[in-house]
Amino acid sequence: MAAFTQAVARISGHAPVPKVVLTEAGYLILLSLSNGPAHGYRIMQVINDIFRSDLRMGPGTLYRTLQRLAADGLIEEVEDKGEEGPDPERRRAYRLTAPGLEAAADEVRRLDGLARLGKAQLKAAR
Repeated sequence: MAAFTQAVARISGHAPVPKVVLTEAGYLILLSLSNGPAHGYRIMQVINDIFRSDLRMGPGTLYRTLQRLAADGLIEEVEDKGEEGPDPERRRAYRLTAPGLEAAADEVRRLDGLARLGKAQLKAAR
């Protein structure tokens, strides 16, 4: 495993171990918040309908992951000013924090390194 870690570091030019370990759901939530605050349902719409990743985000995964990201300081709850409705105070909105933006950028670099490694290994195998 150490050889793999060193190869990722060499190819990507960055440390392969992120400061915060993100799940796929956590990573996609951080990306969805990079354009500004959003409430949970909107985050789920962005991930499922706009990003169209292989992950289909359901409410259970969404809210468990939002809680974990908030506890880790990567996102924070904010007042939702965008929606009026019968019970607007029940809506929670979330925004990306500076550490959350950094964690997302670290994950992009890590994934880029893994993709480069995979391409190099597959090219060598041919």
